[in-house]
Amino acid sequence: MTDISMVLDRVGKTLAIEVSPHLDGHYAGGHVVLSGLMAVMAGEAFDGTVDRMLHEISDMRTLLEEGGVDPGDTRGTSMRVSALQIVHNGLSEKLMTLQIEEAKRLNARIWQFFVEGADARMPTLPDFQAARAQALKKVLAEKADQG
Repeated sequence: MTDISMVLDRVGKTLAIEVSPHLDGHYAGGHVVLSGLMAVMAGEAFDGTVDRMLHEISDMRTLLEEGGVDPGDTRGTSMRVSALQIVHNGLSEKLMTLQIEEAKRLNARIWQFFVEGADARMPTLPDFQAARAQALKKVLAEKADQG
């Protein structure tokens, strides 16, 4: 986990587990929990983006070569996501064209590639339920002690 993904993970879990139980009303608490979940998921996405893109670029190169298409220079100008996205977009366009032209031979493998890419982008939902229940007990105990 990188520093940024670790920070987003901690901020998200703190909002969802520690802050939300102290808020009055489901609306405010719900917004804080959603904000926390989004921070956790953003951290996860940030941490895996370059690795996922490099694997997808490699897989697209292989599929294009198997289909008789020269993928061209896919090195990109840097390892920045913005630079890799340009390479990724170009290969995706070539792959979609190949899919149309070579529908019978590589169609299933090309669709499998796109499905796997979509699956790789799906965030993992953390399980906050037990932690929230524990935090709520703590808040209720604090309120009982105060009043």
